[in-house]
Amino acid sequence: MSAWLEMADDMLGTCVDTFEHVVTISPLKSIGFGAASYTARGVYSERPVDVQTEDGAILSTTMRTLGVRLSEFATAPVSGDQVMIDGATYVIDDADDDGQGGTVWTLKELRL
Repeated sequence: MSAWLEMADDMLGTCVDTFEHVVTISPLKSIGFGAASYTARGVYSERPVDVQTEDGAILSTTMRTLGVRLSEFATAPVSGDQVMIDGATYVIDDADDDGQGGTVWTLKELRL
């Protein structure tokens, strides 16, 4: 790992240490069905989003994300894996790597 990436990873680690939210990962896609769930940590965020429909109506929803430090995973979770946060279950819908050791997952709530 280059000196720059090490510094970026250390800084990301400090941010996760400060704002961490402990979650449970079910690696249904990254490892496969039957793989054991495990705890991880990340920076959880929610923000309101308004979407305009074809007929001009406004649909209000909430976008949920979890920022994680990739070096903390032996196998990085992927789209389709599940994440449990505060008793609610989400599926990783999208992952946006930042190119410096972190990624932000966009989460969709599963209503079981």
